Amino acid sequence: RYRNLRDTYDQKVSDFRYLARQEVVAPLAQEVVSTQDRATQLDVAAAELKIREKEAIDAYQKVKLEVETAQLQRRFRIDELGRAIQVTRTRLSYDSKLLAERDGQILDIQVVRGQTVKAGQRLGTLGGKQNAVLQAVAYFSPADARRLSVGLPVEVVPDWNERGRFGGMLGRVERVSLLPATRDDVDTTIGNPQLAEALVKDGPVMRAEIQLRRQPNGSDDGYRWTLSRGSSVFPIREGLTLKAHGYVEWRTPLSYVLPALRDLTGSYRTLLQERQATPQRRQQ
Repeated sequence: RYRNLRDTYDQKVSDFRYLARQEVVAPLAQEVVSTQDRATQLDVAAAELKIREKEAIDAYQKVKLEVETAQLQRRFRIDELGRAIQVTRTRLSYDSKLLAERDGQILDIQVVRGQTVKAGQRLGTLGGKQNAVLQAVAYFSPADARRLSVGLPVEVVPDWNERGRFGGMLGRVERVSLLPATRDDVDTTIGNPQLAEALVKDGPVMRAEIQLRRQPNGSDDGYRWTLSRGSSVFPIREGLTLKAHGYVEWRTPLSYVLPALRDLTGSYRTLLQERQATPQRRQQ
């Protein structure tokens, strides 16, 4: 429409100029001047429209750039959140599974379903494989532990308060630690912090591993006992607390009586020893 109007006014100006050259109309006639002014106004309006068009295009490009930037930022945040979700899922999948370093069976669980746990928190006690050969672990004071030697006979008495009825299981010392055990070492072995604290409260202790003597035939539980065939009511299982008695020396009751008599009489040498120490006497 603007072009048609512009062509119309250009044609009129051209016609008026032709008539002016033919001296039909004056060059400064009102119609000629009005037509030229209108053409100039149209040029100015056209220039303004071009400026506005460029401004509109610039504004559009700016808005388009902002929209594209916002879309890229949104996409970046979505991708970043997606990666964070994937990392969280992977970590949750890894942290939600507990893999023990050895095979065994769970003896007890110290937490409940839905409870929040921390890293390093004790969850329970993992025992050995089912039907595995049991081994006793005892803790002695350093003075007593140094008197234990490998192969020394040991009587292992479970905490049933029935020693007079069943006796104890026979075993032998298999290994004695050279250094005292810490509270954490004891806790790791027995899996009971309170019991570990009770064992070390009176001073340092040393660990001794005891091999239990087996007797598949002739006992109810497969172990050799001192006074009975074992118990069919109280099972021998992993995690059972016990007391260990090591036999470091065998002496007769008379050997305890003689030192007391010597203390009372003041004689620390027998008559035979006195005669052997006295020189022979000869008649002159």
